[in-house]
Amino acid sequence: MVSPKKPLYNDFITEKPLVILKITAEQRNLLKEHSTILRALAKNTYLSVKEIHKLYKVPLEKKEEKKEKFTKSMKTIYRYMELLEDSGLVKVAGFRKPSDSRMSEKLYCRTANIFFFKEKDEKDQYWKSEEFKQLYRLIAKIFCKNNHLSLDLQKKIENLIELFSEKQAHYLNRHLEQIEQNLELANEFKELPIMDIKRVITDVTIYEIIFNHPDLISQFQKLRSKFES
Repeated sequence: MVSPKKPLYNDFITEKPLVILKITAEQRNLLKEHSTILRALAKNTYLSVKEIHKLYKVPLEKKEEKKEKFTKSMKTIYRYMELLEDSGLVKVAGFRKPSDSRMSEKLYCRTANIFFFKEKDEKDQYWKSEEFKQLYRLIAKIFCKNNHLSLDLQKKIENLIELFSEKQAHYLNRHLEQIEQNLELANEFKELPIMDIKRVITDVTIYEIIFNHPDLISQFQKLRSKFES
């Protein structure tokens, strides 16, 4: 009988991410600056510094090359993690104990599965940014093509998509605040993966727009009736 393989390591988790956390403008800037690390933690939940370092691994140019190359040093990664921990975006979640060593290493996680920043003024309204307007143009172009609509309707559809996004952002912020303030509601999301949490919240905002803004839906329908006539 073959004996089961001994695990390479054991993880001991003492902390878990919150469901949601409201962040400041300074934290949001750090989140953007270190998005590689925060996205990896969103996908894997718990990572060691060594695993985070591997995110910056450079692909070998030649097969015979054996030495791994990285765009960031371990020292830099430790500095990044200290900065993110001090800023409240990540925290030590426990430790990893390799089977063949007495040494252990820290494991990190995000402080929350979802971070959200409430827009306070015009410059923080992301749906009005040029970056998002480029997305609207692409969405409108795909929408027209898939529905066999003439491209002269594209600009009207872009405007409707921007209006839809503005209303969606309003409901999204409201829901995120409710989840943050309501422990019972937060517990509903506690064991869900991040992608499922985002899917549920996003879908709820869409249904609310359909329910509360029939005028917006009717504008889409008018475009359709023009096309059919």
